[in-house]
Amino acid sequence: MPTQPRSILPVRIPSLALVAFVGITFLITWELIGVYIVFPDTAAAWFGEISGSHPFFFLATWSPGIAAFVIVFLYSGVSGIRAFLFRLLLWRCPAGSVVFILVGPPLVFVAGSLLKGGRSWRRYRQKALGSPWRSSSCGGTVTRCSVAREP
Repeated sequence: MPTQPRSILPVRIPSLALVAFVGITFLITWELIGVYIVFPDTAAAWFGEISGSHPFFFLATWSPGIAAFVIVFLYSGVSGIRAFLFRLLLWRCPAGSVVFILVGPPLVFVAGSLLKGGRSWRRYRQKALGSPWRSSSCGGTVTRCSVAREP
């Protein structure tokens, strides 16, 4: 017996949810970063200095996405989240475009690095390939690393 494909029906989320979305986004961002504005010394002592790699920075940056998931979940539940994420699988462009987008920017980065002297590219190769060649601390000459001790 043939089975019918399961359809994902869209659930209408009211326009009033936009107010909740903005409110949640604002609350998450200013609750985290506002502490650093109002009490900078205390916040830095408790949570560390804020920087681009700080977890609060990432959370504040992703607060619109978090708010979107909260709104979708509140109005349509788990099935709404499933439908919301299902859209990631709907590709409406040729495969060549996807490959260009995924491969193009890294190639531009590598080309720019090589044009500027390739310094970051060399560091990447050393880390990725585990090169035993390092520059010595005295004189800047390239030597092979060894573990031998002098008597």
